[in-house]
Amino acid sequence: MDIIFVCKDGDLGSLLSHFMDAVTAKKAGEDAGLIVAEEALWAVATGELTSRPTLESHFKLEDIKAIGLPTDANGLLKMAGEAGVPVVACGGWTMLLGLQGKLPEGVVAEEVGPHLLKAKKIIGGF
Repeated sequence: MDIIFVCKDGDLGSLLSHFMDAVTAKKAGEDAGLIVAEEALWAVATGELTSRPTLESHFKLEDIKAIGLPTDANGLLKMAGEAGVPVVACGGWTMLLGLQGKLPEGVVAEEVGPHLLKAKKIIGGF
């Protein structure tokens, strides 16, 4: 992965932004991927997105769906998978959260250090 989008926040707005940007980069011919850790990993693995009341009061899920975007973790993973965007779960956070063997299809737990060291661009952070 030349461009890595690091997701640590587990709210829909943050996840949607990172997943959309990674898919857009991939469709533009970039070698883009996602790393999920902390709250983002929990949200992707369990479907329990973090609430962000201030932001969420300014948009409606129906509006997001109306423009063809996903509003849940399964939809985000499907969007990434269809675009060929790899989703890597931080191995350390996978262990800390007790999610070994419980990750959804298409999400692999790995040590992320080597990915970060090889990347040309890292967007987001821990």
